[in-house]
Amino acid sequence: MALQEFKSSQTVKVNPDRPQEQARFLTLEGASTACAKVTELQVFTKAAEIKVDPDKPLEEARFVILQAQKTLLVPTPRLRTGLFNKITPPPEATKKLLRICSSSQGVKDFSVPVDLEAKMKVDLVIVGSVAVSEKGELR
Repeated sequence: MALQEFKSSQTVKVNPDRPQEQARFLTLEGASTACAKVTELQVFTKAAEIKVDPDKPLEEARFVILQAQKTLLVPTPRLRTGLFNKITPPPEATKKLLRICSSSQGVKDFSVPVDLEAKMKVDLVIVGSVAVSEKGELR
């Protein structure tokens, strides 16, 4: 389905602040709100180490994880340096700095690779998804 069809559909709202024509995946309006709701889940409260995909729409999920002082793991592209990158914000990081840490730039600047042989227990995995009806409508 073409991008214009997505934009004109009454069942989906594309985030107007994102340059959708250049994006690999659409960033839907409400993605940030949905990500922030992860903190309401009991599994989130109990989790210590959380893996979140590096997709832009999941940036808010990465932010709330860092804000809750939980361990954030982001997959390493093409397993270049290890299985995950552990995002390590500086001590006493401000909200603004945590936002940077949760972005793709933050993954580059504030992460350390986790070795492929490292023993880890990931308590929660967060991935992005979109449900599409048989008619091609996003839900």
